Amino acid sequence: MTELRTDDHDLTQVVGRTGRRLRRNALLTGAALVALTAIGWLLAAVVIDLVLPLPVWGRVTMWVGFWLIASVALGCALVWPMMRRPTREQIALSIEAAIGGMHNRLLTLIDLQQNGNKADAENTLDRKGGGGFVGRLVDQTRQGLVGYRVEQVADPKPMRRSMAGLGGTL
Repeated sequence: MTELRTDDHDLTQVVGRTGRRLRRNALLTGAALVALTAIGWLLAAVVIDLVLPLPVWGRVTMWVGFWLIASVALGCALVWPMMRRPTREQIALSIEAAIGGMHNRLLTLIDLQQNGNKADAENTLDRKGGGGFVGRLVDQTRQGLVGYRVEQVADPKPMRRSMAGLGGTL
């Protein structure tokens, strides 16, 4: 279980780890669903062909249907999630929603790091936080993230279920 350590100097690493885990879970789940869809279609085609022997046009229809279903599943479950990766801001908002009571502090730190001037960005990454607004913001964010686990946002249960279903099918 990945927890934020109090000595982490870069709070935005939490967002990166969570984003990587979200992408990994989505891609593994998508790959399992594509494989399950393809196996299910092939199984249905074989059973139909065994029960009612299909003529050539029926087998060609099943073949076209297989490739159509496989390409749609591949596009929806793998290609689309790869193209529409969540932004750092969306991931930060998901983390804040999972924790509660953060009031956009993590999002503000990311904005300061990306859009702020160089002094603000360096102060954001400062281990001790420093003084002023940014220092208080870093300290409050660090306190809010104590005990945060990546699994609170990137829930591995759907991925595990799809992998178990694929394993059971094979």
